[in-house]
Amino acid sequence: MIRGIVNHDRVPVISLTIANRDFFALVDTGFNGSLELPADLMPLLSASRLGTAISELAGGRRVSEDLYLVSLEFDGVPCQVSATFSQDAGVLIGTELLSKHRLCVDFVNRQVEIHQINPSS
Repeated sequence: MIRGIVNHDRVPVISLTIANRDFFALVDTGFNGSLELPADLMPLLSASRLGTAISELAGGRRVSEDLYLVSLEFDGVPCQVSATFSQDAGVLIGTELLSKHRLCVDFVNRQVEIHQINPSS
C-alpha cells in the first residue's frame, strides 16, 4: 500500500522514488496516461520511444507528445509503463498506472491510500 496526503491545495500527493530521486507525485484522475515525468529523468530511465500520444487538456485543447516506455517500481512492484516527459519539474500519476489499484482520497482527514488489488478480486 502507498500512503500520501491531500496537500494544502486539496491535491492528492504521494512520495515516489524514480531514478534514485524522491518526488512528490500528484495523483491526477483527469490524466488517463500513466506518468508525466521531468525531462531530466529521461536519460536516467533509459526511456525508449513508443510513438506519439495526443492528449486533450482541460478546455478542449489538444497536444501531441512523444510517448516513452520506462521501467520503475510502483507499490513495491517493478513495472514498465508509458510516460511523457515535460520541462516542468513535477511528476503526475495518471489513471493508467492506477488501473490495478484502489485509490482512496479522504479530503476531510487529508489522507491518500493506494491499495494494490489482487487480479482475481
